[in-house]
Order: sequence, then structure tokens, then C-alpha cells
Amino acid sequence: YMDSYDEALGKLTKAAEIGDQIKHRLGVANAKYHTGEIAMLRGQHGRAIEQFIGSMDIFTELRDSVGIALCLNSIGSVYTSQGNYEQAHKYLNNALIYCDEPTKADSYTYLAQLYSRMEAWDEAKKYAELGIMQGEQFQDNYVISKCLDVLGDLSAHHHNPLEALSFCKKSLKIKLEIQDIQGQCVTMIEMSNLYSQIDSFEISKKMLWKAFNLSTRIGAKEEIKTSSLELAKIKAADGRFDSAFYYQNIFIEINEQIRTEHTQKK
Repeated sequence: YMDSYDEALGKLTKAAEIGDQIKHRLGVANAKYHTGEIAMLRGQHGRAIEQFIGSMDIFTELRDSVGIALCLNSIGSVYTSQGNYEQAHKYLNNALIYCDEPTKADSYTYLAQLYSRMEAWDEAKKYAELGIMQGEQFQDNYVISKCLDVLGDLSAHHHNPLEALSFCKKSLKIKLEIQDIQGQCVTMIEMSNLYSQIDSFEISKKMLWKAFNLSTRIGAKEEIKTSSLELAKIKAADGRFDSAFYYQNIFIEINEQIRTEHTQKK
């Protein structure tokens, strides 16, 4: 159900209800965790944290250290998205205490993303490279693709768009293979920016349009917000003001929804 979040949520809600009825606590914990994942992908940060905490409470009751680590990592990632870096750092470092070796790959990835957002580039590179090593060891392509994105960010920061594009292309190839649609949107938006920097404007527009369509299809609010704003700018620059207003209105609506979510769970 990677491209049908509503259908997935329906299944997860049913699973949690059945788990409660038969007192299958691990099943309820997993259902809450995956519900939180979908909320996070949709930019519903308050709901995501609520579900992750509920899941973590059950994992704690069951003394499931890996489950606790997964929840701590995910809560830390939500705080990174909100720009609350102090809280993100606290949760992600706590996750390392509970991780087994495969789960460390997730921790390294989230820490790499956090440090990239903070523009602490040496730390971002360190954890991205650790994440790739760990991901390769345990065949976790999701982790590898996310860490490649961070290395792309690092190259872009150092004004090397061609090197950044190389990392992004590798990341996008993996995301297409594993059907990570939201991840594809993130990488396409970054590639659109990079192609613009090297004056490949038509490819840049194509990437941005794909990202907007995909993110709209799955309801990924952060990516809808970013891509709609950039499309509004492009349409305005081309003198197509009706289209520019259309995308600008989408941006305003989605941005307000995200802002409301941000204030729920700081």
C-alpha cells in the first residue's frame, strides 16, 4: 500500500482493533508504529509523534529494545523535520542505546539527515558514510538511498552540482527499485534544483513536475509544498500567471496545514 496511504491506514486500524481484542500487544505496537510512519510521510507531525509514543510505550512494556529504538529514531526524525534540532538530537542519540546492528543503520541515517539540516557537514558526512556501510552489510537499500541524498546535499553545499547529481541519480535509481515514492519526490526536487544550477532548465522542470504529481498522488505534504512553490515561481517567470496563482494557492493551503501540525507537538 505504498501508494495508497488511506487503504493502508484502514488495514492498520483494523489490525490494531483485532490486536486489542485478542490482547496481542506486539501487533498493536507495530500497527501504531506504521500508522505513525504514514502520518509522518503526510506531514501530520503531531499525530505521528502521538502514534510513535503509543507504540514505544507498548514496546517498553514488552521489553522490546529494537522496537523502542525504531520509535526513538522516528520521533527524532519528526523533530528534525520540524526544525527542533535539540529534541531530535536527544531522541536519536537515545535510540543508539537500544539499537541492534541492523537498526543502527536507521540511526546513522537519521543523524546524517539531522546534521545536514544543521549544516554540520563533517558530522553529516561521517554518519552518511556509516549508514551506507551498515546498509550494505544488511542489504538495506532504503538506508543507502537516504544517505546518498545527504552526500548529495554535502556536494551541493560545496558548489559541486555535478557530483551532487551523481549521488542523487544513484539514490533515485534505488528508490525506484524499492518503490519509495515519497523518497523519489524528495530526490527529484533536489535534482530539479541541481539541473537548474547547470542551466538544464527543461530537465529541471520535468523533475519538478514529476515530484508534484507523485507527491499529490500519495498526499506527501512537505513535497507538495516545496514542488508547488517552485512551480508557481516557474510559471510566473514564464508569464503564465493563472497557472502561477493555481500552484501558489496549493502552496498556501498545504503550508497552513503543515504549520498547524507543527504547533501541535513541538
